[in-house]
Amino acid sequence: MIQFLFRMWRMWKQRRALTADIADDSCVACDSRDLTTLGEDAYLCNNCGYEGGSGLVRMQDAAQAEIWASWTPEKRRASALSDLKEARTFLRSAEGRVEGAAGASRMDMIGLSSDNGSDVRNTKQTELSGAMGDMEIARKHLRDAQKKLGEDVTMLHSEPEETFSWELEQLWDGLLTDLNMHSRIHETRKQVATLIQEVSTAIEAMEAATS
Repeated sequence: MIQFLFRMWRMWKQRRALTADIADDSCVACDSRDLTTLGEDAYLCNNCGYEGGSGLVRMQDAAQAEIWASWTPEKRRASALSDLKEARTFLRSAEGRVEGAAGASRMDMIGLSSDNGSDVRNTKQTELSGAMGDMEIARKHLRDAQKKLGEDVTMLHSEPEETFSWELEQLWDGLLTDLNMHSRIHETRKQVATLIQEVSTAIEAMEAATS
């Protein structure tokens, strides 16, 4: 569990670095200054292997956009459909994790947990963190699908990313009380269910249009 939470913490820290106002002369993941320049404001850390910098996403997006622009409309559409299905898979995984967190939270709230509640609290934290990790992967697939199609396919906007960053920051700072955790689990549960429905509708529409 400790290794899992450490990976989630590092993922959150790296995600925040992509949008935060930070210097590009040291690695955000390990603070090393042994860097190889990949492009304008982008680097590869020779110490831990992390690729970062304030210009990394911009550089990656530009390179990917060139590749997608060379594809036929049919290929872009088929790839976008694949992204949507992958997003739905990860959202369903998140849904299962949130259900696990919700069950543990209910036990904790009514006093059925053992070992002073630490076992249930760890379950809630692990399941909720895992759900947000799945939502982050789903968000990437949805973002790619939208870029390939040149249009919005869901009402996703930036909510999963914001939830992911906010929630992990609260977890590491120890600011989530049991009541707050219960509330966040409930909100995340509704959000995941809505996203699954929207993605499924988009998939059905795309499949109907090509049949």
